[in-house]
Amino acid sequence: MSKKIICLEGLPRTGKSIFYANSCSNIAKIPEYYCFLTKEEFPRTPTTLEEFIANQTLFLKMELRRAAMIGAAREESIVVDRCFLSNLAYAYALQECTGLPVFEVSLDLHKKQLANGGLIIPGSYIYFFDSIKEIKCRVENSDSHYEKIWRQERFLSSMNEFYQAYFSKYAEAPVYRSGNLVLDDLFKNTAKDNGIQRLFAEVLHKK
Repeated sequence: MSKKIICLEGLPRTGKSIFYANSCSNIAKIPEYYCFLTKEEFPRTPTTLEEFIANQTLFLKMELRRAAMIGAAREESIVVDRCFLSNLAYAYALQECTGLPVFEVSLDLHKKQLANGGLIIPGSYIYFFDSIKEIKCRVENSDSHYEKIWRQERFLSSMNEFYQAYFSKYAEAPVYRSGNLVLDDLFKNTAKDNGIQRLFAEVLHKK
């Protein structure tokens, strides 16, 4: 069975979880990464390259658990709450804000996992966004725990910059903006996205 996968992407507090929770009942739902932690603790903001690699390795391990859940799903249509793009957007923003050289490291780790068939590749994306100032305000007033870096406008702006660049330059799959969307209609217009391959080739200068 060829499964149609739609990924919900975007900055925090933009409505992804609400949309996910209210998705149709006849589709499979793959939750965010933290739901796939077993005995591990959710990683903190890294201060060294070694810590970053350890964090990314954990996220890729959780990605394998999510991929296994998709493989076991009986439904043809699947909604995924975030995918590899969240990890890359985070790495890009972290590098922009701290100077820690992590973005190409993240790309390389994801490229290796993609080669082993361990990345979830969506057929469509729904990108959730609002003004940076509004998102920052929501994060600061949230009951959820966000580390200090998530409250920085520059960090949030850098994440959005990555998403906009990827969706405009690399994504071959359809990209929709959050709003009054009908999932049944979106699943009719999905396509395999190979944009990540071109991103790897261009940024890492590898053919």
